[in-house]
Amino acid sequence: MQFFGSTSNTNAGPTQDPDTDNQDNFSENIAGTDPTNAGSVFAWESLSLENGTNFFTPEGVTGRTYTTSTRLSLLSTGPSGWIDIPSLDYQPTSNGPFTIRFPIGSSIDKAFYRISVQLTP
Repeated sequence: MQFFGSTSNTNAGPTQDPDTDNQDNFSENIAGTDPTNAGSVFAWESLSLENGTNFFTPEGVTGRTYTTSTRLSLLSTGPSGWIDIPSLDYQPTSNGPFTIRFPIGSSIDKAFYRISVQLTP
């Protein structure tokens, strides 16, 4: 209703992608992005290295939990695939950028990362 005026609007369905950004309405709802604006996407705002610490800065939205996961290779599969890093979970108290940081030299500094978003119950 917020973006489409009514649930009968053909663009309002959960599998629709009216802004053609390759994220359906269901995914945009979870991420807290605007399904009518292709520029409204969940992505890293910045990635930096400072004083031996990696800093990742994505945009956060209240009512969501952001979980950072890592894996050493994109070729690995099964249980040794993505591993959540619970100490980096984040639940924003306001909308806007938040920073995930971890020191270089940790067991996770040479790896691949992803952030998953879910609605906070």
